Parts: sequence; structure tokens; C-alpha cells
Amino acid sequence: MTATISPATERQVSYLTHLLNTRTELAEIRVALLSRIESGTLDKDLASRSINLLLQAPKIVVAPTAPLEVGMYRVNGDIFRVVKSRESGNLYAKRLDMLAEGNAQFVYAAGAIRTLTAEDRMTLAEAKAWGVEFGFCCVCAAMLTNPVSVAAGIGPVCGGRV
Repeated sequence: MTATISPATERQVSYLTHLLNTRTELAEIRVALLSRIESGTLDKDLASRSINLLLQAPKIVVAPTAPLEVGMYRVNGDIFRVVKSRESGNLYAKRLDMLAEGNAQFVYAAGAIRTLTAEDRMTLAEAKAWGVEFGFCCVCAAMLTNPVSVAAGIGPVCGGRV
């Protein structure tokens, strides 16, 4: 007589995946469990025992990241402008969208603020170089027309603020 093996439940797989990502790496166990999860051969009993084992393992310590500041950010070729909300004071991000007419504008990018890091922040020199390259103010994305502003990569109003 053969025993029937019950596959792991979705909740077990979800929790096990979370634990594998947040607990100290146990390389051999991690590889074996991920292989079984991907192939769909993980049973309830092994999932339960693995969860108990991983709950005893120490959590992975993640170094705190530097806080974001108002400014320009570049991630994978996309340009973001981080601004402070007038109402709440919280930071949020706007992504630069190039419009068909050759103009550009910053548009609210829901959730983008959580993907940006302090390392993605452009220096003023990098932002100005971007402005020179594309012909838009590196602060507000207005099209630059004055030759002095085009050469500087920043408009006169925004230049007076930074």
C-alpha cells in the first residue's frame, strides 16, 4: 500500500519563500527547497518541517539605506524628480515623460519613491549635463530656449533656486 502525498499549500509555499528570503542563507537547504517549489514537488510535510527549521534561523540583517532627498535621480535610463508634498511633507517621485511634440514633463509615478535609492541621486553637475544634452531644464523639465540656459542645462528661475 502506498501513502498519498499531499502537495504543499499555496500559503505554505508563500510563507516558505518569504522565510527563504529573510532568514540567514542555508545554501544547500535553499537550493533544494527552491527546486522543489519550482517543480511543484514540495509536499505538506516537508514544507512544514522546513518552515519550522527556518523560523529558528536568524534573520538577515539589512543595512539601513541613506534617506532620499529632494532632487533628480536616474535609474536605468529613466529620470525621476523627487519632490516634497506641500500637504503632508512626504517625498514622492515624478518620472520624466517625453511628449510627442518634443516637450517633456514630470508625471507622478506611483510607488517609484520606494524603488529609488540615495545612490541613484544625480549631482547638480550630472543634472545640468543631462539638461544640456536634452535641452530641458534639469529641475522643472521646461524646454530651454535661451542660449545661456541651454549651455547651462538649467533655466534662470530654477538656477536661482539651486
